[in-house]
Amino acid sequence: MGSTAIVWMIITMISNITRPLREQFTSFYLGTGSLADIYATSTTIPFTIFGFIVAGVGTSFIPIYNKIKKDRGTKSADNYTANLVNILVLVSFVIIAIMIIFAPWIVKLFAVGYKGDKFDLTVQFTRIISFGTLASLVSSVYIGYLNLKGSFVIPATTGIIMNVIIIFFIVASGLGNNPYILAFGCLAGNVLQYILFP
Repeated sequence: MGSTAIVWMIITMISNITRPLREQFTSFYLGTGSLADIYATSTTIPFTIFGFIVAGVGTSFIPIYNKIKKDRGTKSADNYTANLVNILVLVSFVIIAIMIIFAPWIVKLFAVGYKGDKFDLTVQFTRIISFGTLASLVSSVYIGYLNLKGSFVIPATTGIIMNVIIIFFIVASGLGNNPYILAFGCLAGNVLQYILFP
């Protein structure tokens, strides 16, 4: 238990280091121009919309799981987990579809004043990045489940993996002068950060 706590603290510390490092790479390659605004807006919109669902699931899952386990046993609690994941996947696809269809109007709500190419690119970025929210929502259940099983190290690695992947794509986008690499990189980071989950 002691060694696990030490590993967890080290991973958390590395994660806290890679986060500002990612911000430095973002500032260096994107600067303060339109692309920086587009990236900031399009990464904020999906996770703001999904954020309250992720937070709600994350805070309520463990108490409900424990209650079901106490009342009806581990098998029923695990069945609850599987059913919850299935429901969240369905809900995610519905919300993502809505975001894709209504992205222009959603962007107008979050980014008043965006026009022309800046507005169009923000809409496209938002549509691409919105798919990453599916992984975030489902993972909110698995993080709680892993914590219940005493596994804290793997969930702690997500920040490191995401930051490293996004940094790679930020550099690739800057060197390749292709803004879409940035959007797909953000999507990849938000999905692949959970690659170590069993």
